[in-house]
Amino acid sequence: MASNRGQLGASTIRLLSERSAVRVLRALTDHPAQPSELTARFPDLTRSLLMRRLGELMRAGAVKRIRVADVPPRAYYAVSDAGRELPPIFDAAVRWERRWSSLARPDEPGTWVLGVLADEANRTILLALADGPLRPIEIDHHLPGLARSATRRRLRDLLGDGILIRIHHGRRVRYALAPGARRLGLITVLAARWAWEWSAPAAAGDLPGLLHLLAPAAHVPEPLTGVCRVHIDAEGIDSADVYLHAKAGTLVALRVAPNDPPHAVGHAPPKAWCDALLERNPSGIMTRGNTALMVGVLTSVSAVLVS
Repeated sequence: MASNRGQLGASTIRLLSERSAVRVLRALTDHPAQPSELTARFPDLTRSLLMRRLGELMRAGAVKRIRVADVPPRAYYAVSDAGRELPPIFDAAVRWERRWSSLARPDEPGTWVLGVLADEANRTILLALADGPLRPIEIDHHLPGLARSATRRRLRDLLGDGILIRIHHGRRVRYALAPGARRLGLITVLAARWAWEWSAPAAAGDLPGLLHLLAPAAHVPEPLTGVCRVHIDAEGIDSADVYLHAKAGTLVALRVAPNDPPHAVGHAPPKAWCDALLERNPSGIMTRGNTALMVGVLTSVSAVLVS
Protein backbone atom coordinates (compact mmCIF):
# COMPACT_ATOMS: atom_id res chain seq x y z
CA MET A 1 0.00 0.00 0.00
CA ALA A 2 2.17 2.85 -1.23
CA SER A 3 1.26 6.42 -0.48
CA ASN A 4 1.67 9.52 -2.60
CA ARG A 5 1.12 11.85 0.34
CA GLY A 6 4.80 12.31 1.16
CA GLN A 7 7.37 10.13 2.83
CA LEU A 8 7.59 10.95 6.51
CA GLY A 9 11.05 11.59 7.88
CA ALA A 10 12.56 11.24 4.40
CA SER A 11 14.61 14.44 4.60
CA THR A 12 15.99 13.37 8.00
CA ILE A 13 16.97 9.94 6.68
CA ARG A 14 18.51 11.53 3.61
CA LEU A 15 20.55 13.89 5.77
CA LEU A 16 21.91 11.11 8.00
CA SER A 17 22.75 8.94 4.98
CA GLU A 18 25.16 11.53 3.60
CA ARG A 19 28.82 10.73 3.92
CA SER A 20 30.28 11.78 7.30
CA ALA A 21 27.08 13.42 8.58
CA VAL A 22 26.74 10.95 11.45
CA ARG A 23 30.45 11.11 12.24
CA VAL A 24 30.28 14.88 12.54
CA LEU A 25 27.16 14.68 14.71
CA ARG A 26 28.76 12.16 17.03
CA ALA A 27 31.90 14.28 17.35
CA LEU A 28 29.90 17.42 18.17
CA THR A 29 27.84 15.48 20.71
CA ASP A 30 31.03 15.01 22.74
CA HIS A 31 31.77 18.77 22.81
CA PRO A 32 31.58 21.84 20.56
CA ALA A 33 34.38 22.05 18.02
CA GLN A 34 35.86 24.32 15.38
CA PRO A 35 36.05 23.09 11.79
CA SER A 36 39.83 22.76 12.08
CA GLU A 37 39.40 20.38 15.03
CA LEU A 38 36.96 18.23 13.06
CA THR A 39 39.23 17.98 10.00
CA ALA A 40 42.13 17.05 12.29
CA ARG A 41 39.98 14.31 13.84
CA PHE A 42 38.81 13.03 10.45
CA PRO A 43 41.75 13.32 8.02
CA ASP A 44 39.70 11.88 5.14
CA LEU A 45 37.15 14.69 5.49
CA THR A 46 38.02 17.69 3.33
CA ARG A 47 37.17 21.15 4.63
CA SER A 48 34.76 21.79 1.75
CA LEU A 49 32.83 18.60 2.48
CA LEU A 50 32.86 19.34 6.20
CA MET A 51 31.44 22.82 5.71
CA ARG A 52 28.77 21.44 3.40
CA ARG A 53 27.74 18.88 6.01
CA LEU A 54 27.74 21.49 8.79
CA GLY A 55 25.55 23.72 6.63
CA GLU A 56 23.09 20.89 5.98
CA LEU A 57 22.96 19.96 9.65
CA MET A 58 22.38 23.60 10.60
CA ARG A 59 19.54 24.00 8.10
CA ALA A 60 17.94 20.87 9.54
CA GLY A 61 18.20 22.37 13.03
CA ALA A 62 20.51 19.61 14.28
CA VAL A 63 23.61 21.78 14.73
CA LYS A 64 24.06 25.38 15.88
CA ARG A 65 26.90 27.83 15.37
CA ILE A 66 28.42 29.62 18.34
CA ARG A 67 30.39 32.79 17.70
CA VAL A 68 33.08 33.82 20.15
CA ALA A 69 34.04 37.49 20.29
CA ASP A 70 37.78 37.08 20.26
CA VAL A 71 40.74 38.32 18.23
CA PRO A 72 40.50 36.90 15.69
CA PRO A 73 36.78 35.96 15.97
CA ARG A 74 36.13 32.24 16.28
CA ALA A 75 33.16 30.04 15.55
CA TYR A 76 32.33 26.74 17.18
CA TYR A 77 29.71 24.23 16.14
CA ALA A 78 27.62 22.32 18.65
CA VAL A 79 24.74 19.85 18.59
CA SER A 80 21.36 21.46 19.22
CA ASP A 81 18.59 20.01 21.36
CA ALA A 82 17.05 18.64 18.17
CA GLY A 83 20.36 17.09 17.14
CA ARG A 84 20.61 15.24 20.45
CA GLU A 85 17.40 13.41 19.53
CA LEU A 86 18.85 12.00 16.29
CA PRO A 87 21.03 9.13 17.67
CA PRO A 88 18.10 6.67 18.06
CA ILE A 89 17.58 6.86 14.28
CA PHE A 90 21.11 5.96 13.23
CA ASP A 91 21.51 3.56 16.15
CA ALA A 92 18.46 1.68 14.82
CA ALA A 93 20.08 1.64 11.37
CA VAL A 94 23.27 0.15 12.85
CA ARG A 95 21.32 -2.55 14.67
CA TRP A 96 19.41 -3.41 11.50
CA GLU A 97 22.63 -3.78 9.51
CA ARG A 98 24.21 -5.99 12.14
CA ARG A 99 21.20 -8.31 12.22
CA TRP A 100 20.10 -8.39 8.60
CA SER A 101 22.93 -7.34 6.30
CA SER A 102 26.59 -7.91 5.51
CA LEU A 103 26.84 -4.75 3.40
CA ALA A 104 27.48 -2.24 6.21
CA ARG A 105 30.26 0.31 5.73
CA PRO A 106 32.88 -0.43 8.41
CA ASP A 107 33.87 3.24 8.75
CA GLU A 108 30.28 4.57 8.92
CA PRO A 109 27.92 1.83 10.12
CA GLY A 110 24.24 2.47 9.57
CA THR A 111 24.68 4.79 6.62
CA TRP A 112 24.32 2.05 3.99
CA VAL A 113 20.77 1.16 4.97
CA LEU A 114 19.93 4.83 5.54
CA GLY A 115 21.01 5.40 1.95
CA VAL A 116 18.67 2.65 0.79
CA LEU A 117 15.74 4.25 2.62
CA ALA A 118 16.70 7.75 1.48
CA ASP A 119 15.84 6.77 -2.09
CA GLU A 120 12.20 7.71 -2.61
CA ALA A 121 11.60 4.97 -5.16
CA ASN A 122 13.07 2.29 -2.88
CA ARG A 123 10.71 3.23 -0.08
CA THR A 124 7.76 3.31 -2.47
CA ILE A 125 8.64 -0.23 -3.58
CA LEU A 126 8.82 -1.44 0.03
CA LEU A 127 5.39 -0.01 0.83
CA ALA A 128 3.94 -1.34 -2.42
CA LEU A 129 4.99 -4.84 -1.35
CA ALA A 130 3.67 -4.44 2.21
CA ASP A 131 0.45 -6.30 1.42
CA GLY A 132 2.08 -9.15 -0.51
CA PRO A 133 4.19 -10.12 -3.54
CA LEU A 134 3.78 -8.25 -6.83
CA ARG A 135 4.88 -8.72 -10.40
CA PRO A 136 7.28 -6.10 -11.80
CA ILE A 137 4.55 -4.63 -13.98
CA GLU A 138 2.36 -4.20 -10.89
CA ILE A 139 5.18 -2.40 -9.09
CA ASP A 140 5.49 -0.07 -12.09
CA HIS A 141 2.00 1.27 -11.34
CA HIS A 142 3.25 2.59 -7.98
CA LEU A 143 6.08 4.52 -9.68
CA PRO A 144 4.40 6.21 -12.65
CA GLY A 145 7.02 8.94 -12.84
CA LEU A 146 9.97 6.54 -13.03
CA ALA A 147 11.19 4.85 -16.19
CA ARG A 148 10.69 1.10 -16.26
CA SER A 149 14.44 0.53 -16.60
CA ALA A 150 15.05 2.59 -13.43
CA THR A 151 12.44 0.56 -11.52
CA ARG A 152 14.01 -2.69 -12.67
CA ARG A 153 17.42 -1.48 -11.58
CA ARG A 154 16.12 -0.73 -8.11
CA LEU A 155 14.47 -4.12 -7.90
CA ARG A 156 17.77 -5.78 -8.81
CA ASP A 157 19.63 -3.69 -6.25
CA LEU A 158 17.13 -4.40 -3.47
CA LEU A 159 17.27 -8.09 -4.37
CA GLY A 160 21.07 -8.09 -4.20
CA ASP A 161 20.93 -6.16 -0.95
CA GLY A 162 18.82 -8.89 0.64
CA ILE A 163 15.85 -6.58 1.19
CA LEU A 164 13.70 -8.28 -1.44
CA ILE A 165 13.31 -11.89 -2.52
CA ARG A 166 12.13 -13.25 -5.86
CA ILE A 167 9.34 -15.81 -6.09
CA HIS A 168 8.89 -17.93 -9.23
CA HIS A 169 5.46 -19.22 -10.29
CA GLY A 170 6.19 -21.05 -13.51
CA ARG A 171 7.39 -18.38 -15.90
CA ARG A 172 6.03 -15.57 -13.78
CA VAL A 173 8.26 -13.75 -11.32
CA ARG A 174 7.06 -11.85 -8.30
CA TYR A 175 8.97 -9.78 -5.79
CA ALA A 176 8.34 -9.95 -2.04
CA LEU A 177 9.83 -8.50 1.11
CA ALA A 178 12.68 -10.42 2.72
CA PRO A 179 12.29 -11.25 6.44
CA GLY A 180 14.23 -8.23 7.65
CA ALA A 181 12.56 -5.71 5.33
CA ARG A 182 9.57 -5.05 7.58
CA ARG A 183 11.93 -4.22 10.43
CA LEU A 184 13.06 -1.17 8.46
CA GLY A 185 9.84 0.39 9.70
CA LEU A 186 11.57 1.29 12.98
CA ILE A 187 14.00 3.62 11.22
CA THR A 188 11.26 5.36 9.27
CA VAL A 189 8.93 5.73 12.25
CA LEU A 190 11.76 7.15 14.38
CA ALA A 191 12.63 9.62 11.63
CA ALA A 192 8.97 10.55 11.26
CA ARG A 193 8.63 11.23 14.98
CA TRP A 194 11.76 13.39 14.93
CA ALA A 195 10.33 15.41 12.05
CA TRP A 196 7.02 15.90 13.89
CA GLU A 197 8.87 16.94 17.02
CA TRP A 198 11.21 19.44 15.38
CA SER A 199 9.70 20.30 11.99
CA ALA A 200 5.99 19.86 12.82
CA PRO A 201 4.60 18.51 9.52
CA ALA A 202 0.83 18.13 9.81
CA ALA A 203 0.17 15.54 7.12
CA ALA A 204 -0.30 11.83 7.74
CA GLY A 205 2.11 11.16 4.89
CA ASP A 206 2.88 7.50 4.31
CA LEU A 207 2.22 6.46 7.92
CA PRO A 208 -0.70 4.30 6.67
CA GLY A 209 1.72 2.50 4.37
CA LEU A 210 4.18 2.00 7.23
CA LEU A 211 1.42 0.37 9.30
CA HIS A 212 0.72 -1.97 6.37
CA LEU A 213 4.45 -2.76 6.29
CA LEU A 214 4.60 -3.58 10.01
CA ALA A 215 1.30 -5.38 10.60
CA PRO A 216 2.12 -8.80 9.05
CA ALA A 217 5.21 -9.13 11.26
CA ALA A 218 3.16 -8.71 14.45
CA HIS A 219 2.01 -11.57 16.67
CA VAL A 220 -1.22 -10.75 18.48
CA PRO A 221 -2.35 -12.75 21.55
CA GLU A 222 -4.74 -15.37 20.16
CA PRO A 223 -7.74 -14.47 22.35
CA LEU A 224 -7.82 -11.01 20.71
CA THR A 225 -10.01 -11.01 17.64
CA GLY A 226 -11.54 -8.15 15.70
CA VAL A 227 -10.93 -5.12 13.51
CA CYS A 228 -9.35 -1.89 14.72
CA ARG A 229 -9.80 1.34 12.83
CA VAL A 230 -6.69 3.49 13.15
CA HIS A 231 -7.73 7.04 12.30
CA ILE A 232 -4.78 9.35 11.76
CA ASP A 233 -5.98 12.88 12.43
CA ALA A 234 -4.23 15.47 10.31
CA GLU A 235 -5.04 18.74 8.67
CA GLY A 236 -7.32 18.77 5.66
CA ILE A 237 -7.48 15.83 3.28
CA ASP A 238 -4.40 14.17 4.75
CA SER A 239 -6.37 12.40 7.47
CA ALA A 240 -6.33 8.66 6.88
CA ASP A 241 -7.74 5.36 8.11
CA VAL A 242 -6.03 1.99 8.43
CA TYR A 243 -8.01 -1.13 9.33
CA LEU A 244 -6.04 -3.77 11.25
CA HIS A 245 -7.64 -7.20 11.58
CA ALA A 246 -6.49 -9.43 14.46
CA LYS A 247 -7.33 -13.11 14.11
CA ALA A 248 -5.76 -16.35 15.36
CA GLY A 249 -2.60 -14.63 16.52
CA THR A 250 -1.99 -12.77 13.26
CA LEU A 251 -2.51 -9.18 12.18
CA VAL A 252 -3.51 -8.09 8.69
CA ALA A 253 -3.83 -4.56 7.36
CA LEU A 254 -6.97 -4.66 5.24
CA ARG A 255 -6.73 -3.19 1.75
CA VAL A 256 -10.26 -1.75 1.90
CA ALA A 257 -12.62 -0.77 4.70
CA PRO A 258 -14.72 -3.71 5.95
CA ASN A 259 -18.47 -3.77 5.48
CA ASP A 260 -19.14 -4.25 9.20
CA PRO A 261 -18.32 -1.58 11.80
CA PRO A 262 -14.89 -1.99 13.46
CA HIS A 263 -14.68 -3.39 16.98
CA ALA A 264 -12.39 -0.58 18.14
CA VAL A 265 -11.71 2.91 16.81
CA GLY A 266 -8.73 5.05 17.74
CA HIS A 267 -8.21 8.74 16.93
CA ALA A 268 -4.91 10.59 17.28
CA PRO A 269 -2.50 12.85 15.36
CA PRO A 270 0.36 11.14 13.51
CA LYS A 271 2.95 11.84 16.20
CA ALA A 272 0.73 10.33 18.92
CA TRP A 273 0.42 7.12 16.90
CA CYS A 274 4.21 7.01 16.52
CA ASP A 275 4.66 7.63 20.24
CA ALA A 276 2.22 4.82 21.02
CA LEU A 277 4.11 2.42 18.77
CA LEU A 278 7.61 3.37 19.86
CA GLU A 279 6.95 3.61 23.59
CA ARG A 280 4.15 1.03 23.97
CA ASN A 281 2.08 3.77 25.53
CA PRO A 282 -1.39 4.25 24.01
CA SER A 283 -2.38 6.99 26.45
CA GLY A 284 -2.39 9.56 23.65
CA ILE A 285 -4.93 7.57 21.60
CA MET A 286 -8.62 8.37 22.03
CA THR A 287 -10.29 4.96 21.78
CA ARG A 288 -13.89 3.86 21.73
CA GLY A 289 -15.21 0.31 21.54
CA ASN A 290 -13.01 -2.62 22.49
CA THR A 291 -10.13 -0.82 24.18
CA ALA A 292 -8.35 -4.07 25.07
CA LEU A 293 -8.28 -5.02 21.39
CA MET A 294 -6.79 -1.67 20.37
CA VAL A 295 -4.15 -1.82 23.12
CA GLY A 296 -3.27 -5.41 22.21
CA VAL A 297 -2.90 -4.57 18.52
CA LEU A 298 -0.77 -1.51 19.19
CA THR A 299 1.43 -3.43 21.62
CA SER A 300 1.93 -6.19 19.06
CA VAL A 301 2.96 -3.77 16.34
CA SER A 302 5.21 -1.97 18.82
CA ALA A 303 6.96 -5.27 19.56
CA VAL A 304 7.91 -5.50 15.88
CA LEU A 305 9.57 -2.10 16.09
CA VAL A 306 11.47 -2.44 19.34
CA SER A 307 12.44 -6.13 19.30
